[in-house]
Amino acid sequence: MPRRREPTPLGSADSPSCTLAVDDVPDRIAEWHRLASAAQTVETIAGGSRLALPADLGDEAERLAAAESACCAFLTVTVKRSTETCVVEITTEHVAGIEAISILTGSGPDGRV
Repeated sequence: MPRRREPTPLGSADSPSCTLAVDDVPDRIAEWHRLASAAQTVETIAGGSRLALPADLGDEAERLAAAESACCAFLTVTVKRSTETCVVEITTEHVAGIEAISILTGSGPDGRV
């Protein structure tokens, strides 16, 4: 059965939206939750969240960051790697994006990690 390709709304008509197929959203959230559950720390930063991960999760973090950037242009996802750690920062300038970040990282009231 083909996946529905309608955008996933984040709020009002003038707020940003995600272009990920609605049917794919639960799997994407689960991927982020798996990554966040392995984080050494999850911090709230200006405009978003920062996850400090073990270095060996760098490839997974980069894959997920690229996937998220492709469907959610209102988010900025950066990955900084070193030999000891991998830091993922997800930020936004949109109020509706803050809720999306908290859901992805489990760092807010709607997050479930």
